[in-house]
Amino acid sequence: MEAINSGRPAEAVEDFREMVALDPQDATARMYLGIALARAGDQKAALEQYSEALRLAPNNGGVHYNLGVVLTTLGSEAEAIEHFQAAVQSDPQLTQAHFQLANLLMRKGRYREAAPEYATVIGMEPRNGFARLMEAMALVRVKAYARARAKLEQAVVVLPDDADLATALARLLAACPDASVRDGPRALQLIQQVMKSQKSFDLEQGQTMAMALAATDHFQEAVQIQGYMVAELEHAQRFDLARPLRANLTLYEDHQPCLTPWTEDDPVFSPVPGKMGVLSEVSPPAPIREDPRSARY
Repeated sequence: MEAINSGRPAEAVEDFREMVALDPQDATARMYLGIALARAGDQKAALEQYSEALRLAPNNGGVHYNLGVVLTTLGSEAEAIEHFQAAVQSDPQLTQAHFQLANLLMRKGRYREAAPEYATVIGMEPRNGFARLMEAMALVRVKAYARARAKLEQAVVVLPDDADLATALARLLAACPDASVRDGPRALQLIQQVMKSQKSFDLEQGQTMAMALAATDHFQEAVQIQGYMVAELEHAQRFDLARPLRANLTLYEDHQPCLTPWTEDDPVFSPVPGKMGVLSEVSPPAPIREDPRSARY
């Protein structure tokens, strides 16, 4: 493990292979060999070792999590979800497993299941801004707009400097289909504060500003901002990004507000897995069960 943590996974692989050769039934050795192989970049070999460790000790949450990470890396997301679910069942305090499970559930469109997983992460890590944002997005997808607003309101209190959370709240207030949730003036105030603090604006913030301006009947200003973004994207030949913005531009030109804060295919609803590290410190596997039919996998 010292070799792994010092960036020498190849050494660790050889040492753990010797341990496995001495006792092929040692689930702990196979688990750590899988960790070393994953750190060395051999995901398929790591998958084999984790699978064997689970055959020997099927209820270890850390191994289930690591197996889920490898499967996600290899593109087997449906199977990865099963292992992340097994991980949180075996170890409910395994924050990373709840987090990655929630992200994959979002990617699969299972928003009702994703929301409580993000809520669990937030309970363990109150300052996890991404989890707070994604919990609200999951609620938006199931049209629980009032709950989404409440979650974002709470989030910006806890993390007042998080521009993504403030922008998301402004967008929901500006363009929510539910009139009882909308608050155009506050949406405009929020996004103006974000852009002032950032001293620039990205595509997300620009669209939100245009939505907030339209929500407060400042259609000419909304057209100017939206038109500028469309022109810049088309000039860069990013027609894939410009096309959906044109729909809102047409609305503003007709003096109509946008009532769709995020389109169904908005990337925010499909979080892309980043660098998902395996757990290098996990509890030893449980003893081998006498009845092999009790194994989960």
